[in-house]
Amino acid sequence: MKYPDFWHKEIPCSNQQAIQAELKTFLADRITKLEKIGIGFEHIDDIQGFVEATPSLNAWLKELGCSFYRNIALVVIGANKNQNIHTDAQKNDLALNIGLQVKNTTTQMYKIAEGEPVEVPYGSQGLVYISYKNCKIEPYTNFSLEFQPVLFNTKHVHNVVNPTDATRIAISMRFIEDPAHLLNH
Repeated sequence: MKYPDFWHKEIPCSNQQAIQAELKTFLADRITKLEKIGIGFEHIDDIQGFVEATPSLNAWLKELGCSFYRNIALVVIGANKNQNIHTDAQKNDLALNIGLQVKNTTTQMYKIAEGEPVEVPYGSQGLVYISYKNCKIEPYTNFSLEFQPVLFNTKHVHNVVNPTDATRIAISMRFIEDPAHLLNH
């Protein structure tokens, strides 16, 4: 883990509503599909289409000095469901997440008190995540995407908690280079 002392940080975004509108339009069909399943994670393979459909997002990311996308994922958690506790096994440590429908939901982050994690296959795209099912973990901190995008360290143990009657929908972006300069932004 490159940034062991970093957990999460809100990144101010003055044009968040325009960005959310662009994302919801571009992702509408995918959101509908994943809402039917109830819990889902889908990589956006059409990066060029994504870039073309989200000019406000791209202008904001350019202002922030972020490198080009490594990958983009749509994360959907059904009503009254919690995501499995895990860490991400992708190359990057940092993710920038934007909420699309996230009212009263959180991402809970944990410390391991004892036990060893295991790798688990995830989704249909050959990905893995690290499961902490056999570990004793303790809550450490949490964040919400309700008001601002959040940069967080995906190598810390975490899960999305949705205690609401609405589906929780967010986008998670990784970049060619971790935007470590935002840690002090």
